[in-house]
Amino acid sequence: MIKIGIIGDGASVYIEKIIFTLLSLTGLKVHSVLDSDYGELGQYPSYDVLIVNIDPIRAEIIEKFNVLVLNAENNYVYQNKLVSCLGEDDFLVLNADQKDVFNNISAIKANLITCGFNQKACITTSSIINSEYDTVLVCIQRAFKSINNKYIGQQEFSVNITSFKDNSIFNILSAIACILICGVEIDSISD
Repeated sequence: MIKIGIIGDGASVYIEKIIFTLLSLTGLKVHSVLDSDYGELGQYPSYDVLIVNIDPIRAEIIEKFNVLVLNAENNYVYQNKLVSCLGEDDFLVLNADQKDVFNNISAIKANLITCGFNQKACITTSSIINSEYDTVLVCIQRAFKSINNKYIGQQEFSVNITSFKDNSIFNILSAIACILICGVEIDSISD
């Protein structure tokens, strides 16, 4: 089972919903919980992916996640505890446009996947197409491997975001990063 932890402000709920929706469309068995309902990992054995939405104020779970999305700017102590649990085979997804996040996260051993409008971001968008079907053109600027060692090379592909168009582009890019990290084929999420 792949465990995705999302820590952040209210936007983490939106990231969770996007990941859940797109992964469910691929046929994977996906379950999401709030950290207060998390309990023991053993109670979720039949799922392929477990998404845990973590409240940054309550530092109750220090769990080892395969993928951790940091979307909170203010709780660096808790974030550092979670990041320190990540190993070399795990992934950390960060907003490349929040410079202070990099300054306050120490000892990253995990594979770092950055999202945003920054030129050095691993995943960015080259355009947002406003049409009948709102679409974002996602650009992989830096190749990486998925959790199952599948190579994801530099490329562009479009994703229909009609259901998610009220979200920030960072939420959408973070969710797409998680989906690709899980080894989902790009064709299954692109237009």
